[in-house]
Amino acid sequence: MKFRAILLLAVSALASQAGTIYQVALDTSGLGPLGTPTQAYFALTNGSTANTNTVIIDQFSPSGNKSSITLTDSNFFQFDTFDFLLGSALTFRINSSEILDPGGTPDELSFFLLQNGVTITTTDPTSADAFLLLDIGANPSLILFGTPPNGPLPDVTTGSVPEPGAVSLVAAGLAALALRRRYAAKR
Repeated sequence: MKFRAILLLAVSALASQAGTIYQVALDTSGLGPLGTPTQAYFALTNGSTANTNTVIIDQFSPSGNKSSITLTDSNFFQFDTFDFLLGSALTFRINSSEILDPGGTPDELSFFLLQNGVTITTTDPTSADAFLLLDIGANPSLILFGTPPNGPLPDVTTGSVPEPGAVSLVAAGLAALALRRRYAAKR
């Protein structure tokens, strides 16, 4: 009975750290001629001093110089870029953990586009010109911005996924229960 209680507590703890997947699609047809060298810029800002969240960006289309980007909140500010040639759309997937920083300030992921080192202007009211702003924590919020005056907003779909460790833990727990029953049956 004690073993079952520990297993349930461990599964509950991992389930509370489950992440969310965001599938992002941005119409880039109005951002310049097809084939223009463009850079997607992803920045993760740490809300406090705790190292709690990881963001993986992958499944880029069109393809570019990287297959994936991983950002962790190990420093106050982490960034990485993805170079591609402008097409009719840019799509990618964001897989983000959702652990609230102990300090209470959420981590924040921003997504920008640059051409020739200059940020493409968006309707972001902070003048940072982000296309996407994701507050990461217990209740994540996603804010989208388009190009002025009425440019398209990124299209985002979301889905929850368990952390890979949760699936492994449940499988190990079920195997342990089966072995325990088998051992008890032999007695």
